[in-house]
Amino acid sequence: MKFLFCILLAFCYACPGYAKKYRGESFDYGQIAIIGDSIFAYPLSRRISAYINDKFYLPVRDYSVNGAVLLRENGRDVISKQYYDRVKKDLPFIDTIIMDGGGNDSFAHENECVRYHCPEMLDKVIDDLSNFFDTLKEDGVTNVIFLGYYRPKGIKERLGPFLDAVTERIKTTCDTATVNCVFVDPRAVFEYRARENLIVIDGVHPSSRGASIIANMINRELYKMYPLER
Repeated sequence: MKFLFCILLAFCYACPGYAKKYRGESFDYGQIAIIGDSIFAYPLSRRISAYINDKFYLPVRDYSVNGAVLLRENGRDVISKQYYDRVKKDLPFIDTIIMDGGGNDSFAHENECVRYHCPEMLDKVIDDLSNFFDTLKEDGVTNVIFLGYYRPKGIKERLGPFLDAVTERIKTTCDTATVNCVFVDPRAVFEYRARENLIVIDGVHPSSRGASIIANMINRELYKMYPLER
């Protein structure tokens, strides 16, 4: 057994793409976590994290929760607390956060956001998110990949214009963040491939096919951040 372990260890160090440095018992390279809402956590189709892990060579751990919000006033499960309460404990050298947020905040004020675009709430969302990005930077997080929302269908379609506004504001916040933040925008792809049933019957959550497409978009960014040639 010891002989086999030595062979495996030698192989890992011989392959630059898989070589990792140690700090105590943890890797200090390539700790990646997902936080967010049911776009990631939806249990009735194959999750985005499963598709990411199918193709990406470093493990990506998923801490997302159905119903999660960016603002505490809009729900019980706050996305930043997924990071504070779980990610920091499990992954002390967390390097990259993949996340989304804002959809359930919109649903919590649906009528107001449809009619008036909820300017006060949206400003709070952006302020909290900007502060969270600063905290991630201070904690030593290197990268954030922020997934924007595609337009919902069915009874939630009327929130589409407001979610577009949320998406644009968050994209600007991501682009100007102190941490390296990459914004992934699935809107054009989902509109172009709408006939492929990328959204399930509730009009909000990605189907397994939709989850696969989002995962491929995220994986493209991950491979830029963690090229195999190291």
